[in-house]
Amino acid sequence: MKFNFKHIALALLGGATLFSCDLDEKFYSSVTPDTFITCPENTYAILCRPFTHWKWYLGAERWYLQELTTDEMVCPTRGNDFYNNGEYIRLQEHTWTGDDRHVKNVWDGTMSAIARTLEAKEDLSGVNYNAIGLSDEIKKDHINQLNAILGWYYMRGLDYFGGLPIFRSNNDAPCARSTDKETFEFCEDLFKNAIPSILPKSSLGEAQDGYIKKATAAMMLAELYFNAEAYGGGDRYADCAAICEDLIRGEYGPYAIDNTWYGPHCFDNDKSTEAVWYVPSQNSKMEFNWYYRYFYSHQADKYFNCPFPASRYNGFILSPSREKEGGPVMDYKLGKSYEKYNDADLRKKPYVYHGNKEYEGMFCVGLQKNPYTGEVAIGQKDMAGKPVVLVDYVNITGNSSTMMDGSEVSGVRLVKMPIPNIDDKDLLWNPDYPCMR
Repeated sequence: MKFNFKHIALALLGGATLFSCDLDEKFYSSVTPDTFITCPENTYAILCRPFTHWKWYLGAERWYLQELTTDEMVCPTRGNDFYNNGEYIRLQEHTWTGDDRHVKNVWDGTMSAIARTLEAKEDLSGVNYNAIGLSDEIKKDHINQLNAILGWYYMRGLDYFGGLPIFRSNNDAPCARSTDKETFEFCEDLFKNAIPSILPKSSLGEAQDGYIKKATAAMMLAELYFNAEAYGGGDRYADCAAICEDLIRGEYGPYAIDNTWYGPHCFDNDKSTEAVWYVPSQNSKMEFNWYYRYFYSHQADKYFNCPFPASRYNGFILSPSREKEGGPVMDYKLGKSYEKYNDADLRKKPYVYHGNKEYEGMFCVGLQKNPYTGEVAIGQKDMAGKPVVLVDYVNITGNSSTMMDGSEVSGVRLVKMPIPNIDDKDLLWNPDYPCMR
């Protein structure tokens, strides 16, 4: 969670120079790389912009298209809530169109990410790093971090849409979409050429800061090869395996499986030995918090004993395991997420925060009663005035289990990143968001 937030702040402020190397006043009619990049901090302000977009990109619509279409998670209609003209149902049933806002926003977000990355690369390519006290090695690292994240954005677009228009500069003329194979090969070249010049992580347990390390780019290439058949690149499983073996051997830097199940997700997860690429998040500093309000019941603050700064929407749930209470496990290939956990699994417990960053369990399930305060979450909609008891099926009447039949108590909720209680409220949002581990 520790990150050099001054670099992010500079990136978000655009042309504003917060950390000047020369205190003498200078006036410019415009801000260009020549006038703005006058000290090391300002190079990071440019470098950061595609990464702040990455933080946004990993949430909301991009998440919907990955999770709500693949049976891991669902968002049932709950009375008047979450019908939204059927957009969540269309994701579940694979009947979306190009006019659906989630699809359109993902396309726009992907192409704007590519434009921002190319712009940053062009700006930094012309900078004399030696003149501002940085080495040529650092310049190569920065440029190739941008090449890697450009490849990652193209790989994400390839995953969502197939072939994309391929741009190598923001000055390129508009062009048609390339084939999926051409887009695959473009990503492959970006990753392979970037890896040698990106600096590795220096020590095991070193805090992950959100930037791309050598292992991050290598893992991107491994992911590309793992999905190569679907992406038009043929069978590349052996190439994927070879990179993974090199990762395990430490060829790209020191990493190891964490000693605990919660290490990669806890309040200090940026220091997990298996953290490869995490979105930095810290209370009141670049918080990664969009998912908190979508997962939990309206009075989840009583269950967690933590005053959330925003309302809970009571939306996303794990795909139900059963048709109704006491009924057989549902018969579909993916889904049934909660039921698949072994009952002895340490994660398959109701989430409870014990204080001092210690907690157990990974789910909100059953009676939503805080074991320390005794407070119970009370229903606000179809279960108004009744205790909230979260169940692993959708329709509490047991008559059917379709996306249209949800109740406010439908579904088990995931607590992947821990939530503190009111005594430790300053820890809220401190878990970083794992993108690669």
